Amino acid sequence: MANYKCFYQTRKAADWIHVDNEDYMLHTRFSIMNDTSISIMVVSDGMGGLADGKGASRACAAAFMTAFYNEILQMYVPSEKNFTMSHYCDRLKTAAEHAFTAANAAVCENAEPGVLTGATLSAAILLGDYLLIGNVGDSPIYFYDREKDAMEIVSELMTLAEEEWKMGKVERFSKAYFEHDYVLTHYMGEYTTLPVSLIHFAKVEKVNPGDMLLLCSDGAVGQRMPEEILEILTEEYEHQALQRLFMAAAADKDDDQTAILLKFT
Repeated sequence: MANYKCFYQTRKAADWIHVDNEDYMLHTRFSIMNDTSISIMVVSDGMGGLADGKGASRACAAAFMTAFYNEILQMYVPSEKNFTMSHYCDRLKTAAEHAFTAANAAVCENAEPGVLTGATLSAAILLGDYLLIGNVGDSPIYFYDREKDAMEIVSELMTLAEEEWKMGKVERFSKAYFEHDYVLTHYMGEYTTLPVSLIHFAKVEKVNPGDMLLLCSDGAVGQRMPEEILEILTEEYEHQALQRLFMAAAADKDDDQTAILLKFT
């Protein structure tokens, strides 16, 4: 079973326009019937330019957590005594799909009639040393593979900038790219019923000591390149890593900042 150290931090933007921190995060670990524990981390970012981002992000994250736990619980109820989720890792994705759908419904139900609202949602689920990630929106998830010595974005950034990059119109993470990185192409609350096909999933079959996982809102990293983020996270005094990252990102834009960092040991 993978062990890890967990660091998390959130910060409201300094400018007066941001009355509330519209980011939200949750992290929990649970075990059913003394089976291998499951860890869940979620980050949700209220949509800028839409109403009640604070309420949307909180409703989104809480509903995902609740629905995912209930889905996993139901898998144990009819099971035999020796059932272990470690033999059915594929069921985590099924539970996560239901949880994303429930979270989307919560965003819609939380909205005032006739008022547009929305949020991003990025989630990571760890069972033993198996890692599943999923996302809707642009809150990035990074994974550092110690063996490859490389940090990569493992979520899908659902933005106009990414679409332009895929079409060959701009270079990824260039100045032209960041002109449209704030325009989301998909988000939670966009549809009354979330099409499952919009959820991006990726997995790491086996995490190892020295690997790292970073879930965050876009404001937490700003325009930092993955290699820059890695350098910041691996400097001395690891308990200050997220604070250093936030300070670097704030040089690009003043935005709410939220991050969960797992360092596998």
